[in-house]
Amino acid sequence: MKQTAKLGCRVLVALLCLAMFASVITVPAFAAETSGTSTEISGDDLTFLMDLLQQYNSVKGEDNAADLMKDYVDEKYNSDASFKESADKHLGGDDAQGDTLDNMNSVIDNVFTEEFTITWQVNGEVYFVAEKVMYGETPVKPADPADYEDDEYVYTFEGWSPVVVPAKANATYVAIFSATEKNPVADGYAVSFVTGNGTIVKTFASEADVTAAGINTDKATDSNYSYTFKEWKVEGNVWTAQY
Repeated sequence: MKQTAKLGCRVLVALLCLAMFASVITVPAFAAETSGTSTEISGDDLTFLMDLLQQYNSVKGEDNAADLMKDYVDEKYNSDASFKESADKHLGGDDAQGDTLDNMNSVIDNVFTEEFTITWQVNGEVYFVAEKVMYGETPVKPADPADYEDDEYVYTFEGWSPVVVPAKANATYVAIFSATEKNPVADGYAVSFVTGNGTIVKTFASEADVTAAGINTDKATDSNYSYTFKEWKVEGNVWTAQY
């Protein structure tokens, strides 16, 4: 297995993540299931961490290092009560938080994965793919997509969502556009509709005429979630889509 100078540092941080997930690294594959877990460190927790570090050092040069690490974790989890207690404490183990071994295996996969694929989407279509982004490397943004228009709006590129961060797993970033009406009502009441696609500014003859009809509320699926529009949160002349 290919080793790099920075692998040791990132493995240490990732293994610390196994002992207390709410540390430096967040692993998107199961962040939702482990948020809110305990971060208190006890003597048993330190033993748990040292077990993992020792095993990592013994297998890191093997081609099947990840499988060896998973086998070790599985055996320890099912035979060592203190190991199981620390794992459950910090990485789930109940219906609300997900399966502890699955969570640990997800972290191990990330530890022993050198490269990730980063996808950039524009209006639901693939715009650019970077296939070999190293762990901890911040993806380089592609050239900004062109502004465009349709019969009703002019769309202006505003940036990428979510915020671009160093790679720790495969990720997808979505282009966000603002949209301005071509022919707004003269001296009308302007309303900003903030959605998963960006912000659309629409003008009405009066405040009483405001409606959300015809506003596209879709929000692109990311690496963790799919989204369904719930309702509008109205604050003055700003309507924000809730999902």
